[in-house]
Amino acid sequence: MSVTYASETLIPVNLKQLHQIIELADRLVVKDPKNALVQFESEKREDLSALKNSLVIERPETERLCLCVGNPVIYFYKGDKELGALSHISGNYIRFSHWSSDASVVDTDKWLTWFDDRGMPWPRQMFDTRRKEQIQSQKNEQRWLGAMPSSIRAVWAEALTPYGTRDTQRLMTLFTAAIPDKRLQVLALLEWFGSGAGPWSGYPSYEGVARKMLFDYSTANIISIINSTQLSTAQTEGAARFFGGWSFSQKRPDDLEKVPDTLKEQLWEHVSATMDKDKLARARRAFKK
Repeated sequence: MSVTYASETLIPVNLKQLHQIIELADRLVVKDPKNALVQFESEKREDLSALKNSLVIERPETERLCLCVGNPVIYFYKGDKELGALSHISGNYIRFSHWSSDASVVDTDKWLTWFDDRGMPWPRQMFDTRRKEQIQSQKNEQRWLGAMPSSIRAVWAEALTPYGTRDTQRLMTLFTAAIPDKRLQVLALLEWFGSGAGPWSGYPSYEGVARKMLFDYSTANIISIINSTQLSTAQTEGAARFFGGWSFSQKRPDDLEKVPDTLKEQLWEHVSATMDKDKLARARRAFKK
């Protein structure tokens, strides 16, 4: 859907400019950009004024433009002329068609209430869902950090490369120096790898560090260590995730034959109760004949 700009030149976030356009407009139309369906339309000055008053925003220190598509989009008109478009971006940001940057919303509740009061509950629903996901993500990361070997935790932030990955070789050097016993090394890595968010695919990239470090050990060595101890729940999850994951099937495609049937049964029993269909399918391919 095209947007006609009042000016050919985009300018920084300017709330006064947006207020002026809202005051100039005599009609607003709220649309879903996915299907262009009109969700709300009004020529009432009170709706336009309420929208103007709901906008408590903060100008960013540096320009920020999310690649996401805003939804819904509010179009402002003066007669038949389109004056601009204001997009809702996850409740935390707005985008105005005249600006070269998104702006953060300071009073999210005030902004979302404008939609609520006009029979459009989904912006708040999407915001609440996203907030719950963010809280859960923070909990998952804290659990991951808590299970991380202390020698790695001490340099975790420093080991971040310019490409957003971790310097696994550096971490491995520090880790093995702190825990010289290979058996304890493998068990610690299995515990760590089994303390992730849960999914075996589509998980946070930082969880891949433990998997990469486990590949420093031979399959036979890992199996021997597993068979020599009573695994914790997290270690069992780590073992199932490692042997049942995509990376193992690609890097060591013949090594699943080395995993004893008794261990496969143990790992399958651990995973079989999950409601994660992807995880279940991967485990079935790896551990069930």
